[in-house]
Amino acid sequence: MDEDFDVVEWRKENPMDYIKAMNLILGYSDPMQRTIAFNTIYKITRLHIPDTLYKFFSLNGDKEINKLKLETIERKQIYMADIGTR
Repeated sequence: MDEDFDVVEWRKENPMDYIKAMNLILGYSDPMQRTIAFNTIYKITRLHIPDTLYKFFSLNGDKEINKLKLETIERKQIYMADIGTR
């Protein structure tokens, strides 16, 4: 990548619409076209994802839920809610 490229500034100037990106990919019925679209959008999406992500967990009175949250951290996993739950 160009040494003068400022990814932080680029992110501000080019916000990412992930729903639109997924709809573009799913809009192709041909598997080859879908793969090309995915790979292209993936490269762009990577510019929007920082090298380090932080997830803050809150613990509450439910010991079982707290245990699951801590096990998720130990396994170095993440939880992603279904988009339909928004």
